[in-house]
Amino acid sequence: MKYYKFALYKKYFDLGLSLMNLPKYILAAAGGGSLLLTGGASTNIVVLSGIGFGIFCFFIGWLWLKLGILEAEYEVRNRFDPFIKEMRNNKKLFGLETFK
Repeated sequence: MKYYKFALYKKYFDLGLSLMNLPKYILAAAGGGSLLLTGGASTNIVVLSGIGFGIFCFFIGWLWLKLGILEAEYEVRNRFDPFIKEMRNNKKLFGLETFK
């Protein structure tokens, strides 16, 4: 498990970025508009805002995993998945006595 920490940190960021999908485009449009209106004078603010947004995405992803919300989402998805419903209803048929 040489790259476990790297993969975990990547998961935090990717999850946070996917949760912030709509605000990402709104902020990108606002940053682009700011650069166009000021003639590039606000480049530092836009870059720092992007870095701040990346850190925020990382934190949101970390929080989502640590609070167990991701597992709850998977369980909700499994409740409506026809294959999982069939497996849960026929657990004796498949020999899965410990399956929830």
